[in-house]
Amino acid sequence: MIPELCMPTGLTDSMRTDFKIMRDLAQFTRLSPDDRYKRYQSTNELFQKNDQIKEAMKAWGIRFAKEGFAKATGFKIKPQDIVMSKKGNPTTQKGDEKADWDRALKSNSLLVAPPNLKKWVFLCANKRAEKEATEFVKCIVKTCEQQGWKVSKPKVEFCDDKVMVKQVRSYVEEGIEFMFCFVPRERKDHYDAVKKVCLQSGVASQFVKERTIKKNMQAVATKVALQMACKFGGEPWSVAMPPHINKRPVMYVGIDVYHDTAKKNDSVFGLVASLNNKVTRWYSTHDILAQTEETPGQAVRQMIKLSLGAYKAANGFLQRIF
Repeated sequence: MIPELCMPTGLTDSMRTDFKIMRDLAQFTRLSPDDRYKRYQSTNELFQKNDQIKEAMKAWGIRFAKEGFAKATGFKIKPQDIVMSKKGNPTTQKGDEKADWDRALKSNSLLVAPPNLKKWVFLCANKRAEKEATEFVKCIVKTCEQQGWKVSKPKVEFCDDKVMVKQVRSYVEEGIEFMFCFVPRERKDHYDAVKKVCLQSGVASQFVKERTIKKNMQAVATKVALQMACKFGGEPWSVAMPPHINKRPVMYVGIDVYHDTAKKNDSVFGLVASLNNKVTRWYSTHDILAQTEETPGQAVRQMIKLSLGAYKAANGFLQRIF
């Protein structure tokens, strides 16, 4: 490759934080269905009318239908309602086309608040961001209270980015309930190490980058508080389920597979299963398989057995439908 003729691609961190650049870029990357269809139509017209393209396609034995698109019957799903809590009573929030409930989150509380959070640490890995960190902590505590969750003021600590993992390990050993990391930049090695330490000790954790809060701190605090509540055992809302489903016990199961890029022979199978009729509490498990080990079917079967056991432990009986 000739360096002088090469051009870097992708977005730098500074570009991602520039609102004007991202707004202009969105005009090309976030097209509406109608605009995307028009682009496809113009491309198809080139295939049909451009003589050079037609000759090349003929030589390759490729032919496109004149209409250019296969037709299929589709349907539009109605906006989904959700159930939250207001002054201790369930309240239904009507869904809209955008599926945006940010306003509802500000005027309502969590459907089921998690246990009170008494002992947690807010660790800022950049001493120069003390002002932003202090303001963000106040926003989070205030927002949690507005959502009906009692959260004590955290122990706010500052450290160098290089010793963050060591600091987290020491706090976890002290028996904290929640670990919050406020970091200047994204570092996968730190993220993975902290998550591993917290998971092994049963401590919930949350990461937030400094640049995330610069645009709208309060909006970010609302969404972060919601994530924290979910990780600590809360139920933010429930979906308004059809009456005929609520009358009988049903367990919903979701399965996904992740192929490790570092260990190419390993695949991670993850499974989640609902534990109640409101579909607000979940059991999760996983299994790591190498190519030489048991078949995926056996792993999935074992994970489903575990989820059935968790459902019975939570409800006292087994459901008939899943």
